[in-house]
Amino acid sequence: MRKQKVLEMESVTKAYGDHVVVNNLSVTLFEGEVFGLLGPNGSGKTTTIKSMTGLLTPDAGIITIDGLDVAAHAMKIKHMIGVMPDVDELMEDLTAWEFLRFIAAIRQLPTTNTDKQIEEWLRLLGIWEDRKRLLHSFSHGMRKKVQLVATLLHQPRLIILDEPTTGLDPEMIYLLKQVLREIKQKQIAVLLSTHDLFFAQQVCDRVCLIQNGMELIQGEVKWVLKQCQATSLEESYIQLTQSQDKRGQIHAILDHW
Repeated sequence: MRKQKVLEMESVTKAYGDHVVVNNLSVTLFEGEVFGLLGPNGSGKTTTIKSMTGLLTPDAGIITIDGLDVAAHAMKIKHMIGVMPDVDELMEDLTAWEFLRFIAAIRQLPTTNTDKQIEEWLRLLGIWEDRKRLLHSFSHGMRKKVQLVATLLHQPRLIILDEPTTGLDPEMIYLLKQVLREIKQKQIAVLLSTHDLFFAQQVCDRVCLIQNGMELIQGEVKWVLKQCQATSLEESYIQLTQSQDKRGQIHAILDHW
């Protein structure tokens, strides 16, 4: 059965003055798949995500979610997506429980069922006993867990995760992998933006490797590896960006140590 397109980004460009951050980038995301937008810090990933969610307006190109133009239907689309940002800024004067109930109220979710979901998620992630603590006392990893719950509460059509593994311990990374696999079975689309290529290779169906806002290669993970004659996405990226050339520079710098 042919899968339905959830997100389509066509020839999107975004610049700040003379600095082009996203350069003629196109991405299509289908239901029931995890798509990786991969690249180092400063490669244009976060700007691309902000364009997808309506926080930024591209200078050129069109972005649609379930066929709706993001620019024209911003409010409706906000209810269709869940976004876990790369920063862990939360309402620090609230407890974890208060914050998640606040998010649920904003999204007009039924209280009884949502309270049950919040409890189930917090127990799974190992922070149920901390639910009455103020968020300012939470570690970075604990904040990321709260962010993840807030992202999933309304059962969005499209989930966008921006650097989700930063600051997480191995157990949480394992749980996140399992969550993503279960979400795929629900025919939810997931966009994963990360520079953690090892994690991406384990969970993504298709990937787009970018540098300086431009696509280097895009396709199924196995196809990308084959095209680059590589055994990992990390090796593929190094080949595509010729980063191996910097090994000589490192050797020269450290030669006199």
